[in-house]
Amino acid sequence: RKIVVDFAKITLRADSRQVKDATASLRGMAAAAYKAARGTDNFGRETKQATKETKGLNTAANRLRTTFGVLATGIGGIGFMEMARQVERATTQMNNIEATMRVATGSAQAAGQQIAFIRSESERLGLFFPSVAKQMAQFSAAARTTSITSDELRTIFTGISEASRAMGLTAPQAEGAMMALQQMMSKGKVSAEELRQQLGERMPGSIQIMADALDVTTPKLFEMMENGRLLADEVLPKFGEELEDVFGAAAEVQANRISAAMQRLRNSIFDLLAQDNLRGATKAID
Repeated sequence: RKIVVDFAKITLRADSRQVKDATASLRGMAAAAYKAARGTDNFGRETKQATKETKGLNTAANRLRTTFGVLATGIGGIGFMEMARQVERATTQMNNIEATMRVATGSAQAAGQQIAFIRSESERLGLFFPSVAKQMAQFSAAARTTSITSDELRTIFTGISEASRAMGLTAPQAEGAMMALQQMMSKGKVSAEELRQQLGERMPGSIQIMADALDVTTPKLFEMMENGRLLADEVLPKFGEELEDVFGAAAEVQANRISAAMQRLRNSIFDLLAQDNLRGATKAID
C-alpha cells in the first residue's frame, strides 16, 4: 500500500510539474499570439499603405514610361537618311543666316554681335531663332540706307518682338508686322500702305502706339504721313521704344508660358542639328 501511495505522490508531483510547465507554455504562447496579432494588424495596415503607394508608383512609372516612349519614338524614328537631311537643312539655314547677316552689317564681327543679340532675345522671349534671325538680317540690310544706328535697330527689333510675344501674334502676323517696318526703312518714310494695311492689320493698336511715340494725335499722325513728314529713321526708333514701354512687362509674363518654352525647345533642337556635319549632330544628340 505504501509503495502504491508513494507512486501516486510521485505521479501527482510529476503531473503537477507538467501542468505547471504546460500552463507557463500556454501563457507564453498566448502572449506571443497576442503580440503576433498586433504585429499582424500593423502589418495589415502597412500592407494596405504599401499597396496604395505601390499603385501610385506604378501610375507614375507608367506616365514616365509613356513619356520616354514618346521621346524614344521621336528620336528612334529618325533614320540615318532622315537625320542627314535634317542636319543638312539646319546647317544650310544657319549658314544662310550668317552670310546674310555679314552682308547686311558689313563685317563678320558685326554679324557675330548681331547674331549673339538675336540668340539672347530668342531665349529671353521664347522666339524661334531661325525665323527672327532672318527677319533681323533683313532689318539690318534695310537700315543701311537710313541713319538708324545698330542700337536703334535693336530697340526696334526688341519692341516688335515683345509686342508679338505679349499679344500672342501668330508667326505670319509677326513676320508681316516686321515686313511692314522693313519696307518703311527701305522707302525711308512711313506710308499708308505699310501703316494701315500691313502693320495696323497685323498688330492691333500699333497706329495709336506710333502716335503716342511721337506725342501727337492719330489725325495728326495721318496728316504728317500724307505730307511726307513721317521719316523712318526718326519715327521707328521712337516707335520701338514705345512698344517696349507698352508691352515689355506683359512680354516677360508670356515668355514664361508653355508656348514660349516650346520655341526654346525648338531652338535647342535646331542648335543640335546645325553642327556642320552629321557626326557632330549625332554626337550632340547622343
